Amino acid sequence: MSANAIDNLVVPKDYRGLRKLNTLVLGGTEVAMIDGSKALQSIGSLPSLKTLYLSYTNFTGTVINQELHNLTNLEELILDESDLHVSQLLQSIASFTSLKYLSMQDSVLKGALHGQGKLRVSEAFVILIR
Repeated sequence: MSANAIDNLVVPKDYRGLRKLNTLVLGGTEVAMIDGSKALQSIGSLPSLKTLYLSYTNFTGTVINQELHNLTNLEELILDESDLHVSQLLQSIASFTSLKYLSMQDSVLKGALHGQGKLRVSEAFVILIR
């Protein structure tokens, strides 16, 4: 769904059609929603996701927190060129127990990084922040 304009991105709670989806590419997608956290809640209802590309999205100021906490199978999270509120980012990332690759190149990070969460970095884990 990369580089599209979407009026609304909501997966109904009882919808099971995308439960096995393992890669979601929303890079460059404009989601016409006031609250990007609703789109992230929908994405969070896709438990099989292993790769999630949210680069160049317009989720301006969105807090990545509880919306994505169900993504325990997530291995790659790409947030390049994003405008994110990071006050609870470490706590969120710590819930991604399978995460091996995190990229936030050229992202605008707002808020304070608190000592919340316990991020354990393994040998196979790569963080890209420029």
